[in-house]
Amino acid sequence: IFHGVKTLTSDLREMSEVSSSFLLSKKGIGAALVPLMPQQGSATTQVDNLWIKLVDSMRLEVDQQGQMSDAAALKILNRLNTEMEAADQLRQLLHRLGSPFVQKLVYEMAKA
Repeated sequence: IFHGVKTLTSDLREMSEVSSSFLLSKKGIGAALVPLMPQQGSATTQVDNLWIKLVDSMRLEVDQQGQMSDAAALKILNRLNTEMEAADQLRQLLHRLGSPFVQKLVYEMAKA
């Protein structure tokens, strides 16, 4: 997974891609990644909260030169997995939306 993310980041060298990331956002990624659907409930809020936790993890793992090791990236991906499994609503959302949802989320992580 990490090498796939690494490949994505090599394609994101343009400043417009990085500046359009949700890195500095507290809200909005849920609305961008979760399509409107009936009985959506607070799924967008759950995704926003998940994103805040992931960004915090990313900030902790990035070194002073702004680089991240493979081990640090693996910690972040493990955190993503743990958070997705811990919340019932996120698990249901993942089941409903499948791999495109995860791909979009990992892509946003790579942009950030």
